[in-house]
Amino acid sequence: MKKLKRINMINNKIHEIKYFLFAVLLLASNISISQNIINKSNSIFFELAGFTGGLSVNYEKRIMLRKNIGLSLGIGYSSGLLDLKIADRIDDFSFSPRLPIATKIFHQINKHSIEYGFGFIPYIWYNTDYDFKTNLKKTQFGVMGNLGYKYTFIKQNIFLSLSFTPLIYDIGDFEFFPWGAFRLGYNF
Repeated sequence: MKKLKRINMINNKIHEIKYFLFAVLLLASNISISQNIINKSNSIFFELAGFTGGLSVNYEKRIMLRKNIGLSLGIGYSSGLLDLKIADRIDDFSFSPRLPIATKIFHQINKHSIEYGFGFIPYIWYNTDYDFKTNLKKTQFGVMGNLGYKYTFIKQNIFLSLSFTPLIYDIGDFEFFPWGAFRLGYNF
């Protein structure tokens, strides 16, 4: 029984690595294509907690609507939730791929920005007893709000962001759960 759990855990880790590499390659292809279009209107960043509840890698495209006001659209990937018990028991890891899709309006004054918007997050609680198609049919989604502050530095390339990202809707139910995000990223 322990050996079977160990094999399932290893399989989950392999699936996590495959999905992460796929997301990175997808983001890299989008970055290289869009880099020639508009200068510094793109960003790639890591988000801790936030829309996915874990560590995610994200891509964002910013469109200026006026001098200091713009719209950003983004997509990301995470392999699952933060598990605060992971240090106690390694078997507690749950593979739950998440694909946050976000839209935000931002007000930018020099190096400072205020952002507000929402995110739509499809996700799967992956079960190794089922094949991929069966797991895909069990896709769920959540909706989260976003209100945050972003500070850009080092020639407007690097940024840090803190956001309030409350859960608004999850698994067929409207609910309110306060949550937050820390982001570190690169503009190009």
